[in-house]
Amino acid sequence: MTLKLETKTFLRHLVGWVLSISLILILIYKVDTDSVINTLKSVKLNLASYILLIVILSTLLRAVRWKIILGSLYRVSFYRALEGIVIGYFTNLILPLRGGEVIRAHYIGLVTKKSSFSMLSTIVIERLFDGLSMGVIILVALLNIGSNIMPKLPSLLLSILTIFLILLMIFLASYKKDSISKFPWFRSFKDRVCGCRIGFVKYIQSFFSGFSILNSWINALYLFGLSSLIWFVTSFAIILSAEAFGHEIGYTESLIVLGFLIFALSIPSTPGFVGTFHAGMTYGLVLFGIPKDVALSSSILFHVITFLPFVIWGPLVVYKYGMKINLKAVEVKR
Repeated sequence: MTLKLETKTFLRHLVGWVLSISLILILIYKVDTDSVINTLKSVKLNLASYILLIVILSTLLRAVRWKIILGSLYRVSFYRALEGIVIGYFTNLILPLRGGEVIRAHYIGLVTKKSSFSMLSTIVIERLFDGLSMGVIILVALLNIGSNIMPKLPSLLLSILTIFLILLMIFLASYKKDSISKFPWFRSFKDRVCGCRIGFVKYIQSFFSGFSILNSWINALYLFGLSSLIWFVTSFAIILSAEAFGHEIGYTESLIVLGFLIFALSIPSTPGFVGTFHAGMTYGLVLFGIPKDVALSSSILFHVITFLPFVIWGPLVVYKYGMKINLKAVEVKR
Protein backbone atom coordinates (compact mmCIF):
# COMPACT_ATOMS: atom_id res chain seq x y z
CA MET A 1 0.00 0.00 0.00
CA THR A 2 2.84 2.37 0.90
CA LEU A 3 4.61 1.52 -2.35
CA LYS A 4 1.46 2.30 -4.33
CA LEU A 5 1.04 5.63 -2.54
CA GLU A 6 4.66 6.58 -3.13
CA THR A 7 4.34 5.56 -6.78
CA LYS A 8 1.27 7.74 -7.25
CA THR A 9 3.02 10.67 -5.57
CA PHE A 10 6.06 10.18 -7.78
CA LEU A 11 3.90 10.06 -10.92
CA ARG A 12 2.09 13.27 -9.96
CA HIS A 13 5.40 15.01 -9.40
CA LEU A 14 6.77 13.58 -12.65
CA VAL A 15 3.81 14.92 -14.62
CA GLY A 16 4.36 18.37 -13.13
CA TRP A 17 8.05 18.37 -14.00
CA VAL A 18 7.47 17.08 -17.54
CA LEU A 19 4.82 19.73 -18.23
CA SER A 20 6.95 22.53 -16.79
CA ILE A 21 10.10 21.53 -18.66
CA SER A 22 8.11 21.09 -21.89
CA LEU A 23 6.59 24.56 -21.59
CA ILE A 24 9.99 26.10 -20.85
CA LEU A 25 11.53 24.43 -23.91
CA ILE A 26 8.64 25.57 -26.10
CA LEU A 27 9.01 29.16 -24.89
CA ILE A 28 12.78 29.10 -25.44
CA TYR A 29 12.29 27.63 -28.92
CA LYS A 30 9.78 30.28 -29.97
CA VAL A 31 11.68 33.35 -28.76
CA ASP A 32 15.14 34.79 -29.26
CA THR A 33 16.87 34.31 -25.89
CA ASP A 34 19.34 37.12 -26.60
CA SER A 35 16.43 39.44 -27.29
CA VAL A 36 14.75 38.40 -24.03
CA ILE A 37 17.96 39.08 -22.07
CA ASN A 38 18.33 42.51 -23.66
CA THR A 39 14.68 43.26 -22.97
CA LEU A 40 15.07 42.32 -19.31
CA LYS A 41 18.02 44.70 -19.03
CA SER A 42 15.78 47.56 -20.17
CA VAL A 43 13.24 47.11 -17.38
CA LYS A 44 11.93 50.27 -15.74
CA LEU A 45 12.71 49.71 -12.06
CA ASN A 46 10.24 52.34 -10.85
CA LEU A 47 7.38 50.37 -12.43
CA ALA A 48 8.79 47.14 -11.01
CA SER A 49 8.56 48.70 -7.54
CA TYR A 50 4.90 49.53 -8.18
CA ILE A 51 4.27 45.90 -9.13
CA LEU A 52 5.79 44.86 -5.79
CA LEU A 53 3.40 47.19 -3.95
CA ILE A 54 0.46 45.67 -5.83
CA VAL A 55 1.60 42.14 -4.90
CA ILE A 56 1.82 43.18 -1.24
CA LEU A 57 -1.63 44.82 -1.37
CA SER A 58 -3.10 41.71 -2.98
CA THR A 59 -1.55 39.56 -0.24
CA LEU A 60 -3.04 41.79 2.47
CA LEU A 61 -6.48 41.50 0.84
CA ARG A 62 -6.13 37.72 0.74
CA ALA A 63 -5.27 37.72 4.44
CA VAL A 64 -8.38 39.81 5.16
CA ARG A 65 -10.53 37.37 3.18
CA TRP A 66 -9.06 34.31 4.90
CA LYS A 67 -9.51 35.92 8.32
CA ILE A 68 -13.20 36.40 7.52
CA ILE A 69 -13.61 32.78 6.39
CA LEU A 70 -11.72 31.46 9.42
CA GLY A 71 -13.93 33.58 11.66
CA SER A 72 -16.75 31.08 11.19
CA LEU A 73 -14.62 28.50 13.03
CA TYR A 74 -12.26 30.40 15.27
CA ARG A 75 -11.36 34.00 15.99
CA VAL A 76 -8.05 34.54 14.22
CA SER A 77 -6.10 37.79 14.14
CA PHE A 78 -5.25 39.44 10.85
CA TYR A 79 -1.54 38.89 11.51
CA ARG A 80 -2.04 35.12 12.03
CA ALA A 81 -3.98 34.91 8.78
CA LEU A 82 -1.27 36.89 7.00
CA GLU A 83 1.43 34.58 8.35
CA GLY A 84 -0.55 31.62 7.05
CA ILE A 85 -0.74 33.16 3.59
CA VAL A 86 3.01 33.82 3.66
CA ILE A 87 3.81 30.25 4.76
CA GLY A 88 1.54 28.83 2.05
CA TYR A 89 3.08 30.87 -0.74
CA PHE A 90 6.61 30.21 0.49
CA THR A 91 6.17 26.45 0.70
CA ASN A 92 4.56 26.47 -2.76
CA LEU A 93 8.06 27.41 -3.91
CA ILE A 94 9.37 24.21 -2.34
CA LEU A 95 6.54 21.71 -2.73
CA PRO A 96 4.92 20.68 -6.03
CA LEU A 97 1.19 20.51 -6.73
CA ARG A 98 0.33 23.41 -4.37
CA GLY A 99 1.56 21.54 -1.32
CA GLY A 100 1.77 24.90 0.43
CA GLU A 101 -2.01 24.92 0.82
CA VAL A 102 -1.80 21.81 3.01
CA ILE A 103 1.01 23.40 5.02
CA ARG A 104 -1.05 26.57 5.47
CA ALA A 105 -4.03 24.60 6.80
CA HIS A 106 -1.77 22.69 9.18
CA TYR A 107 -0.15 25.89 10.41
CA ILE A 108 -3.43 27.59 11.26
CA GLY A 109 -4.61 24.35 12.88
CA LEU A 110 -1.55 24.45 15.14
CA VAL A 111 -1.94 28.06 16.24
CA THR A 112 -5.70 27.75 16.82
CA LYS A 113 -5.57 24.17 18.18
CA LYS A 114 -8.36 23.26 15.78
CA SER A 115 -8.63 20.45 13.26
CA SER A 116 -6.36 21.01 10.25
CA PHE A 117 -8.98 19.17 8.20
CA SER A 118 -11.60 21.82 8.95
CA MET A 119 -9.05 24.54 8.22
CA LEU A 120 -8.42 22.96 4.84
CA SER A 121 -12.07 23.52 3.97
CA THR A 122 -11.57 27.29 4.38
CA ILE A 123 -8.91 27.14 1.67
CA VAL A 124 -11.33 25.22 -0.54
CA ILE A 125 -13.79 28.09 -0.06
CA GLU A 126 -11.07 30.52 -1.14
CA ARG A 127 -10.47 28.57 -4.33
CA LEU A 128 -14.20 28.31 -5.06
CA PHE A 129 -14.63 32.07 -4.83
CA ASP A 130 -11.42 32.64 -6.79
CA GLY A 131 -12.80 30.50 -9.60
CA LEU A 132 -16.31 31.96 -9.42
CA SER A 133 -15.17 35.58 -9.46
CA MET A 134 -12.56 35.01 -12.18
CA GLY A 135 -15.09 33.15 -14.35
CA VAL A 136 -17.58 36.01 -14.10
CA ILE A 137 -14.86 38.65 -14.70
CA ILE A 138 -13.61 36.87 -17.84
CA LEU A 139 -17.17 36.47 -19.11
CA VAL A 140 -17.85 40.19 -18.68
CA ALA A 141 -14.48 41.05 -20.26
CA LEU A 142 -15.24 38.86 -23.28
CA LEU A 143 -18.63 40.49 -23.71
CA ASN A 144 -16.90 43.86 -23.57
CA ILE A 145 -14.23 43.22 -26.21
CA GLY A 146 -16.21 40.91 -28.50
CA SER A 147 -16.04 37.23 -29.37
CA ASN A 148 -13.04 37.24 -31.70
CA ILE A 149 -10.52 36.48 -28.95
CA MET A 150 -11.93 33.22 -27.61
CA PRO A 151 -15.31 31.45 -27.39
CA LYS A 152 -17.65 32.70 -24.68
CA LEU A 153 -19.34 29.39 -24.02
CA PRO A 154 -16.55 27.71 -21.98
CA SER A 155 -16.36 30.68 -19.60
CA LEU A 156 -20.14 30.68 -19.22
CA LEU A 157 -20.23 26.96 -18.50
CA LEU A 158 -17.39 27.35 -16.00
CA SER A 159 -19.31 30.10 -14.19
CA ILE A 160 -22.49 28.01 -14.07
CA LEU A 161 -20.59 24.96 -12.79
CA THR A 162 -18.85 27.00 -10.09
CA ILE A 163 -22.14 28.56 -8.97
CA PHE A 164 -23.63 25.07 -8.75
CA LEU A 165 -20.73 23.94 -6.53
CA ILE A 166 -21.19 26.96 -4.29
CA LEU A 167 -24.90 26.20 -3.90
CA LEU A 168 -24.09 22.55 -3.13
CA MET A 169 -21.66 23.58 -0.40
CA ILE A 170 -24.24 25.97 1.07
CA PHE A 171 -26.78 23.13 1.10
CA LEU A 172 -24.39 20.80 2.89
CA ALA A 173 -23.28 23.48 5.34
CA SER A 174 -26.88 24.36 6.21
CA TYR A 175 -27.34 21.06 8.04
CA LYS A 176 -26.43 20.60 11.65
CA LYS A 177 -23.14 18.89 12.31
CA ASP A 178 -24.75 15.54 13.04
CA SER A 179 -27.40 15.72 10.31
CA ILE A 180 -25.26 14.40 7.49
CA SER A 181 -24.69 11.14 9.34
CA LYS A 182 -28.48 10.56 9.39
CA PHE A 183 -28.84 10.25 5.63
CA PRO A 184 -29.46 6.57 4.72
CA TRP A 185 -27.32 6.83 1.59
CA PHE A 186 -24.50 8.30 3.66
CA ARG A 187 -24.62 5.47 6.21
CA SER A 188 -24.60 2.88 3.44
CA PHE A 189 -21.67 4.53 1.66
CA LYS A 190 -19.79 4.98 4.92
CA ASP A 191 -20.25 1.38 5.97
CA ARG A 192 -18.94 0.13 2.65
CA VAL A 193 -15.92 2.40 2.49
CA CYS A 194 -14.89 2.41 6.12
CA GLY A 195 -15.61 0.01 8.90
CA CYS A 196 -15.17 2.74 11.47
CA ARG A 197 -18.42 4.73 11.51
CA ILE A 198 -17.41 7.34 14.07
CA GLY A 199 -14.04 8.20 12.56
CA PHE A 200 -15.39 8.71 9.06
CA VAL A 201 -18.27 10.91 10.19
CA LYS A 202 -15.90 12.93 12.36
CA TYR A 203 -13.67 13.82 9.42
CA ILE A 204 -16.64 14.69 7.18
CA GLN A 205 -18.19 16.88 9.85
CA SER A 206 -14.85 18.53 10.54
CA PHE A 207 -14.33 19.35 6.88
CA PHE A 208 -17.82 20.72 6.21
CA SER A 209 -17.80 22.79 9.40
CA GLY A 210 -15.56 25.21 7.51
CA PHE A 211 -18.41 25.92 5.09
CA SER A 212 -20.65 27.32 7.81
CA ILE A 213 -19.82 30.87 6.70
CA LEU A 214 -21.85 30.19 3.55
CA ASN A 215 -25.04 29.84 5.59
CA SER A 216 -25.50 33.56 4.94
CA TRP A 217 -25.95 34.88 1.42
CA ILE A 218 -24.56 38.19 2.65
CA ASN A 219 -21.30 36.47 3.55
CA ALA A 220 -21.19 34.74 0.16
CA LEU A 221 -21.72 38.02 -1.69
CA TYR A 222 -19.12 39.73 0.48
CA LEU A 223 -16.55 37.03 -0.27
CA PHE A 224 -17.38 37.22 -3.96
CA GLY A 225 -16.87 40.99 -3.94
CA LEU A 226 -13.59 40.72 -2.04
CA SER A 227 -12.33 37.98 -4.38
CA SER A 228 -13.19 40.14 -7.39
CA LEU A 229 -11.36 43.07 -5.82
CA ILE A 230 -8.24 40.91 -5.44
CA TRP A 231 -8.31 40.11 -9.16
CA PHE A 232 -8.96 43.73 -10.14
CA VAL A 233 -5.97 44.86 -8.09
CA THR A 234 -3.75 42.09 -9.48
CA SER A 235 -4.65 43.01 -13.08
CA PHE A 236 -2.86 46.34 -12.62
CA ALA A 237 0.34 44.36 -12.10
CA ILE A 238 -0.21 42.75 -15.53
CA ILE A 239 -0.50 46.22 -17.08
CA LEU A 240 2.63 47.48 -15.33
CA SER A 241 4.57 44.33 -16.27
CA ALA A 242 4.07 45.20 -19.95
CA GLU A 243 4.65 48.92 -19.44
CA ALA A 244 7.94 48.15 -17.65
CA PHE A 245 9.26 47.18 -21.10
CA GLY A 246 7.64 49.99 -23.07
CA HIS A 247 4.40 48.30 -24.18
CA GLU A 248 0.81 49.00 -23.23
CA ILE A 249 -2.18 46.74 -22.67
CA GLY A 250 -5.72 47.77 -21.83
CA TYR A 251 -7.40 47.06 -18.50
CA THR A 252 -10.01 44.70 -19.96
CA GLU A 253 -7.30 42.81 -21.84
CA SER A 254 -5.23 42.54 -18.67
CA LEU A 255 -8.12 40.73 -16.97
CA ILE A 256 -8.19 38.13 -19.75
CA VAL A 257 -4.40 37.75 -19.56
CA LEU A 258 -4.82 37.20 -15.82
CA GLY A 259 -7.40 34.53 -16.64
CA PHE A 260 -4.84 32.79 -18.87
CA LEU A 261 -2.33 32.95 -16.02
CA ILE A 262 -4.74 31.55 -13.41
CA PHE A 263 -5.73 28.71 -15.73
CA ALA A 264 -2.06 27.87 -16.34
CA LEU A 265 -1.38 27.81 -12.59
CA SER A 266 -4.08 25.15 -12.16
CA ILE A 267 -1.99 22.76 -14.30
CA PRO A 268 0.40 20.45 -12.38
CA SER A 269 3.90 21.91 -12.42
CA THR A 270 7.18 22.17 -10.60
CA PRO A 271 7.48 24.00 -7.27
CA GLY A 272 7.14 27.74 -7.83
CA PHE A 273 5.01 27.23 -10.97
CA VAL A 274 8.06 27.54 -13.23
CA GLY A 275 7.00 27.12 -16.85
CA THR A 276 3.25 27.18 -16.38
CA PHE A 277 3.35 30.71 -14.93
CA HIS A 278 5.42 32.01 -17.83
CA ALA A 279 3.48 30.15 -20.53
CA GLY A 280 0.08 31.36 -19.30
CA MET A 281 1.03 35.02 -19.06
CA THR A 282 3.21 35.02 -22.21
CA TYR A 283 0.55 33.54 -24.49
CA GLY A 284 -2.06 35.83 -22.98
CA LEU A 285 0.03 38.93 -23.74
CA VAL A 286 0.93 37.70 -27.24
CA LEU A 287 -2.79 37.32 -27.92
CA PHE A 288 -3.13 41.10 -27.59
CA GLY A 289 -0.22 42.02 -29.81
CA ILE A 290 2.68 42.11 -27.35
CA PRO A 291 5.92 40.81 -28.97
CA LYS A 292 6.96 37.37 -27.74
CA ASP A 293 10.26 38.50 -26.25
CA VAL A 294 8.55 41.32 -24.36
CA ALA A 295 5.71 39.02 -23.24
CA LEU A 296 8.15 36.46 -21.88
CA SER A 297 10.22 39.18 -20.19
CA SER A 298 7.05 40.57 -18.58
CA SER A 299 6.10 37.14 -17.28
CA ILE A 300 9.59 36.61 -15.83
CA LEU A 301 9.47 40.01 -14.12
CA PHE A 302 6.00 39.40 -12.67
CA HIS A 303 6.93 35.89 -11.53
CA VAL A 304 10.03 37.07 -9.68
CA ILE A 305 8.25 39.98 -8.00
CA THR A 306 5.20 37.86 -7.12
CA PHE A 307 7.27 35.49 -4.97
CA LEU A 308 9.95 37.93 -3.78
CA PRO A 309 8.16 38.97 -0.54
CA PHE A 310 7.53 35.33 0.38
CA VAL A 311 11.12 34.26 -0.28
CA ILE A 312 12.21 36.90 2.25
CA TRP A 313 9.42 36.64 4.82
CA GLY A 314 8.54 32.96 4.54
CA PRO A 315 11.76 31.53 6.05
CA LEU A 316 11.47 33.97 8.96
CA VAL A 317 7.96 32.73 9.81
CA VAL A 318 9.03 29.09 9.47
CA TYR A 319 12.00 29.73 11.77
CA LYS A 320 9.81 31.66 14.24
CA TYR A 321 7.56 28.65 14.83
CA GLY A 322 10.31 26.05 14.57
CA MET A 323 8.53 24.34 11.70
CA LYS A 324 10.09 21.51 9.72
CA ILE A 325 8.80 20.78 6.26
CA ASN A 326 8.93 17.13 5.26
CA LEU A 327 9.03 17.24 1.47
CA LYS A 328 8.24 13.56 1.11
CA ALA A 329 5.25 13.43 3.39
CA VAL A 330 4.12 17.02 2.79
CA GLU A 331 3.47 17.71 6.43
CA VAL A 332 4.56 20.17 9.08
CA LYS A 333 6.08 19.20 12.38
CA ARG A 334 6.54 21.48 15.32
